Amino acid sequence: MKILTNTKTGAVFFIMLLTLTSAFAQNVAINNSGAAPNASAGLDIDFNNRGLLIPRMTAAQRVAIATPATALLVYQTDAGTQGAGFYFYNGTAWMPWSTASGGWGLTGNAGTAIATNFLGTTDNVAFAIRTNNAERIRILGTGNIGIGTATPAYNLEMRVAVAGNYIANFENTSATGSALLAYNNAGTSNALGGVTNISGGIGAYGVHLPNSGGGIGVYGTSNSSNTYGVRGSVPTTGAWLGFGGVFTGGLGYLNGLYNLSDRRVKSN
Repeated sequence: MKILTNTKTGAVFFIMLLTLTSAFAQNVAINNSGAAPNASAGLDIDFNNRGLLIPRMTAAQRVAIATPATALLVYQTDAGTQGAGFYFYNGTAWMPWSTASGGWGLTGNAGTAIATNFLGTTDNVAFAIRTNNAERIRILGTGNIGIGTATPAYNLEMRVAVAGNYIANFENTSATGSALLAYNNAGTSNALGGVTNISGGIGAYGVHLPNSGGGIGVYGTSNSSNTYGVRGSVPTTGAWLGFGGVFTGGLGYLNGLYNLSDRRVKSN
């Protein structure tokens, strides 16, 4: 059957027919070939010379959308606080899907600029790194770095429970050089301090592992003749119970031995 109408009437009839068809269709195909939609798609758009244009708006317009539906997708045209790009609503907040400047790839990135590309935050919010969904490292807005602590009070603070072992290991595999350097270039503070808050503990501990040849377990030196290379002390009041220094394998010295109490050196 053929229905003849004028152009205006035909257009109206076609729109009504399309509306009725769409109302009862389980899925819809939009294409130039007349192919049926994929059974898994509610809407199947197939063109080789056109794309899908998502609603475009500014950041202010995006956040002004009243009660956005979960999975709502828009394209933000201005920079806002997180950059232009696609944003979706996750049911609680708007999240950047991708931005015009791109994102960090799982296999690395090329062509980055150290002055503008970075991992981190642009506000005063801490940055956390996780493995196995557990936080391992936190960097505060102040720059303090914590390992095993969410509230580091120092530039680098490690607070980890490791029974019978060390929480950090520095190993220099070269035949020369040192494993760890602590350097203080200002003031009168210590470059490296060792403290224990446990009775019977050791504040600083050094071991020379080879059982032959030369070596030093703990070494200290000073470029000034008015200071100490290595210093040990105990309280000078109360009962005498400890030593400023203990040498269990013999005591050797060069260039003099000064200000020693005879009582501290001799046992008889």
